[in-house]
Amino acid sequence: MTLFSKMCAEVDGVDAELDAVAAATSTSALERRDRVAAASARLEEAAPSIEKMRGTAAEQDPEKRIYNENITAKVLYLFERLAGLREKANAVNTMLNPLAEQEEAAATEAKAVTAKAKAEAERVAAEAKADAEAERIAAAAAAKQKEEEEAARVTTEREAARAKEEAETAAAKATAAAAKAAEAKAAAAAAETERARKAEEGRAKKAALVARVGVSTASDVSLTAAAAPDATTATTTQVVSTTPPPNAAALASMLASMSPPSITSTIASSTRSSTNTPSGVAKTVRGEVRHVLGGAAELRTALEEASAAGALTVVDWSIPTCGPCQRIRPAYAAMALVRQNVQFVGVDAHASAENASLARDASVRAFPTFHLYANMRRVGEMSGADETRLAALIDAHAAPAAAEIIVSPVPNSSPAVTASVPGSTTSMDTMQAAIASALTTLRGACAGLPEFVTATKTALLFVGNVLDNPGDGKYRKVRLANPGFRAKLGRFTGGIAVMEAFGFEKQGDGDDLVLVMSELSATHPGLPAMRALLERAVPPVG
Repeated sequence: MTLFSKMCAEVDGVDAELDAVAAATSTSALERRDRVAAASARLEEAAPSIEKMRGTAAEQDPEKRIYNENITAKVLYLFERLAGLREKANAVNTMLNPLAEQEEAAATEAKAVTAKAKAEAERVAAEAKADAEAERIAAAAAAKQKEEEEAARVTTEREAARAKEEAETAAAKATAAAAKAAEAKAAAAAAETERARKAEEGRAKKAALVARVGVSTASDVSLTAAAAPDATTATTTQVVSTTPPPNAAALASMLASMSPPSITSTIASSTRSSTNTPSGVAKTVRGEVRHVLGGAAELRTALEEASAAGALTVVDWSIPTCGPCQRIRPAYAAMALVRQNVQFVGVDAHASAENASLARDASVRAFPTFHLYANMRRVGEMSGADETRLAALIDAHAAPAAAEIIVSPVPNSSPAVTASVPGSTTSMDTMQAAIASALTTLRGACAGLPEFVTATKTALLFVGNVLDNPGDGKYRKVRLANPGFRAKLGRFTGGIAVMEAFGFEKQGDGDDLVLVMSELSATHPGLPAMRALLERAVPPVG
């Protein structure tokens, strides 16, 4: 586009804008005046270019002329329009000025009214704020006065209470002094009685430990006959064992440890009635942990007894708040059950001041800690609740246990000696240890003692069926889906393990899963003994 064309378009645009402003009556006069001012500014911006073109068109020297006559005429006409539009803009402004002034006056008045309203609102707000502040100050003063009055009342009451307490304290001290004197006299008498009891108990335990170690080296021979495949042949198996028969006292002690204190005496009574003690030997519970409460003197007595009997002593140092101590405690008790030639001792460092002093003297710095003594001398120690490591340490220092052997005659040949195998060849002590371990797990899974007793008696019922009906195979099979079995025993953790400890084995799968005892396991000589043992040792309920 040429400059001339551009200027023509600009002039045409300004002209049209002025016409539109003059014709628009619905819009504000102030706004229309602003539009005229904008159009005039556009016109004045184009004026220098138009005036320059007009000067070129007015050149008289033919040699200097650029435009031809036609362009010259158009440029001169454009210049005339420029002058006319300036006049037109002035005319429109003259028409709009009175209207714009009226609008400006109205706007000024409205602004003044708004400012006045705002000032009034601010005044009212300031007054309200002043009133609220005055009320707050008054309320704070009233609250402070009330607080001071309450403090004075409390002080008066405290002084009265203190005076009353001092009077009561004085009276109580006088009463306590008299009671303390009487208590000291009674305590001295009780201490003398306890010293005499402990001395007698120490002598009895020493004699019992000597007897126990002597019994653990004695031999026991039992002979059992198993049915042959047909009626014409039979096999006789001779079991030569150095393991003593099941110990009712040991298992009863284990069951007592799982029972509330209120029934311990019942279990102990059952134990005493089922354990025969040779004349002249103090009665003791084999396979239990001996707990020391009297500190160094009591521990020394235990060590002297073990030393006299040639037995190893294991001392478990623990405290009630030690988690690892409590976790290994059942395993420690189980070790005492199966290691009859070792004395197991427990020292709770928080049980008495004497035990605390003993633990410090023994340089016990962590719990649990285990010390091993032989001939009154410490021969081994370890810290931590590592059952496997502890068992290995004990076995390394204890006197080796005599091995059980099985003598099985073979037709037309001399008897052969073979190693012990599971089933009817399992030793009674091994069976007892397995049953004790399973019962410990079962007790932990039961909600209370009645539930545990019911579960134990259920196991004894099935074992009794096997023993009472030796020739009937149906009594040697128990379906795990049996509602009665599952409700009373099978649903508990450890319930199946108890049955397996007696000699039952799992067979089948799914709904057909059963516990079966083989004919060989049903003839185990320890089965009736363990049945009788548990029937005596299991605590009654009610």
